[in-house]
Amino acid sequence: MRSGRWIFVALLAAGFSLAVTPSAVAQALTETRVGVNPYVGIFIFDDGELQPLGREANVAMMLGARLNVGLSRRWQVDAAYGYAQVETELSEFVDFPDPEDQIELDVHSFYGAADFLMGGSQEIPTRLMLSAGLGFLIVNPEEGDGDLDFMIPLAVGFTHPVNDWVTFRGEVRDHVQFCSTADTVGEFAPCLGDELLNHFEVSGGLEFWVWPRER
Repeated sequence: MRSGRWIFVALLAAGFSLAVTPSAVAQALTETRVGVNPYVGIFIFDDGELQPLGREANVAMMLGARLNVGLSRRWQVDAAYGYAQVETELSEFVDFPDPEDQIELDVHSFYGAADFLMGGSQEIPTRLMLSAGLGFLIVNPEEGDGDLDFMIPLAVGFTHPVNDWVTFRGEVRDHVQFCSTADTVGEFAPCLGDELLNHFEVSGGLEFWVWPRER
């Protein structure tokens, strides 16, 4: 899961470096609109650090919502929350794994992000989206203390207008977690040492632009 990490980060960084120009920033301050974006998808927990312990994580459903502020046709910012309940179990490579030996992890993501939108025309209204931000990832096990770490959410996606005030949004997001090892006995951490983890989200939902309604 980690092999494409730096390629993904480099592509996002290159896209934003091309997008952020003085004229683009000035244009981003000319108009605003506000929307809400409930979304649903799947969450792929990076279990690379759990595998040496003989455990693996299952793909989980993710639910979340965003508050979107459109600054211009090209720029918008998001404040987002997402939740997934991840089940970990003994790996199939462990001799005689017990299917009942499951540990559930409640994963909460909080972040703010800036989105840059490209393309879009009357003939082809679909637009490409690049997104990057800052936030926190909380991982709470069934027993013991949870883990809170700083993260950088990076995403590539698209938007497609349904009508003047509803847009469909789909994306692939990498929650890059700066995981640190547990400090005390009984505290849970999804890594054995200080490590970057890449948790992937594939999601989609409708953006409802609630203010102003007329553009």
